[in-house]
Parts: sequence; C-alpha cells; structure tokens
Amino acid sequence: MSGISDYRKKAFEILKATVLDDEGKFPPPAFTSGLIVFLIIVHLLSYVYPLQKTYSLDPWAIYNFEFSKLSMYPLVHSGLLHLCLNIITLVKFLSKYEKRHGTVHCGIVLNTLATWTAIPYCLFGMLLWPNTAVLGSSGWCFSLIAFMTYGNKTPVRITSYLSLPQWAMPYAFILLLAIMVPNSSFVGHLLGMGTGYALRLGWLRFMVEPPSKVVEWIESKLQPVIGLIPGAIVYYKEAQMRDVRAEGLIAESTVLPLAHLHPSDANLPAQKFPGEGNVLGTA
Repeated sequence: MSGISDYRKKAFEILKATVLDDEGKFPPPAFTSGLIVFLIIVHLLSYVYPLQKTYSLDPWAIYNFEFSKLSMYPLVHSGLLHLCLNIITLVKFLSKYEKRHGTVHCGIVLNTLATWTAIPYCLFGMLLWPNTAVLGSSGWCFSLIAFMTYGNKTPVRITSYLSLPQWAMPYAFILLLAIMVPNSSFVGHLLGMGTGYALRLGWLRFMVEPPSKVVEWIESKLQPVIGLIPGAIVYYKEAQMRDVRAEGLIAESTVLPLAHLHPSDANLPAQKFPGEGNVLGTA
C-alpha cells in the first residue's frame, strides 16, 4: 500500500508541476487557472459534441459569416496530448502576463490576439490554403512569447555549447516545431507571433486598452463570481493594475518564464487533427 501511496504522491507532484506559474507557484492567477479548467471542460465535451468541427478555423469563416470561429478556435484541441502540451506552455507565459496587466485585461487581450491572428489567416487562406483548418491555443503561446522577448538580447542557454538571444526563441520554436511536427500550422504560428509583436509595439492598443472605468464596471458585475474564487488563487483587480501600467513598471523583456522547463524540453509536438486540415501547433 505504501508503494501505491508513493506513486499517487509522485503523480500528483508531476501534475502540479505542469501548471506552475512563471514563478514556480501553484495555483496560477485567476484568469490563467480559469482558462485551464475551461479548456479541459471544452475538451471533455468534444468527446460528446463535434466541437472540433464546429469551431476549428477554416479560411472561409469570414466569407461564410462564421465570426464565432475567429475567437473560438483556440479553445478546441485535436486530442488530449495536444491540449496538455498547450496548457503546459500557455500557463507559464499567461500567468506572467496576467500578473502585470490584470485579470479582466488578460481576457480582453487573448480575445484580441485570437481574432487578429485569425483574420489574416482567413484572408490569405482563401487563396493559398482553402481547405486547411486549424485549431488549438498555440497561437496564443507564440503571441505571448513574441510579446515578452521582443528586442531582448539576454541569452538563453539551450545546451552547454549553444545559447540564443531571447528575441530569437520564437523563431527557433517555430522552426523546430515545423520540423518535428509537419502537420502543425507553420503559418498559424507565424501569424500568432506577428500579432504578439503588434501588441508589444502598441498597434493593438485601441482594442486591448478600454477605459479603466469600463473594466471596473465589468468587475463590479462579476463580483459575485469573483467572490467565489478560492483565496489561494490571486485575482488582479483593474484598479491595482492600472497604477502599475501607468507607472511604467511593466518590464516585459526580462527573463522568459521557463525556469521550470529546460529550453530543449519546449519542443511541443501535436497530435494529428483527425480530418482535413492542420493543428495550430502546440508551442
């Protein structure tokens, strides 16, 4: 019995380690934790309902007025491995972003990133890849990685003989994933990365920075739900984060939140999407 108990304890520790935030703490902040739970629920429902077919992003989504697909495709995944690897990657970067921008603001940003990655994918795709659909939250991952590494020359040690500047990491991940997982969406990852740069350069500010009073009004309406959040999970209020942003304390390009992942372990292969189309990777 002691052997079984030790096994369960080790299994729990491994599971817990996969959802440590960027500082190695558990649980992650409120939005990040909620998104993880929601992604898992959506995936479980996909075994009952055809959510993958319904919400995967195909190039004709805009032409067919299927606008919900523009923001919903990151929520569905091709399989359990695809989901787990995306969660492991996403939690590190998203928790860091949430801590520096606020919980509600984080949700607004993810919706914007998904939409602005999807629009060019559809516009170019109608001509260049008309029958290729994508799904998965790796676009968010690449957007956040690009956002946090833009212009950062701090080296990241890959092996004892090789290191790369942080700004090069998104490109390295994209190329490595394209080689290891040929069915992943190279274009989708590239567009996600470009959207992250656009966010970093302030080009999407008009969409991701609504007046603080609007965000605070949203928070006031969500207060009954916010009150249900366990005390161990931190909720970052707009009033606090507004001051942080105003004082210019957001030093995004510091260190990649990979302290608990060896860079060479960040190769995130995806399962093959059953049917015509590509998985929007898992990096």
